[in-house]
Amino acid sequence: MVAPKGLPPPVRDKLAATLEEIINSPSVVERFVKVGFEPGFARVDDWAGAVTKETAEMKDIAQKAGIKDE
Repeated sequence: MVAPKGLPPPVRDKLAATLEEIINSPSVVERFVKVGFEPGFARVDDWAGAVTKETAEMKDIAQKAGIKDE
């Protein structure tokens, strides 16, 4: 989930706690697993850093798999 920059911390924290509770609920976990996903929740304070890291990892995986830009 993404929220606008400058979201008040109490609102951000409430949204994060609610999302974490939902994602970890057995019925949601079961639905994710049935379609091949591994559900999980992580609070990310450095969103830009996390996206940069994930992008680099995915590029590496794509290159190793021979996947090319089209």
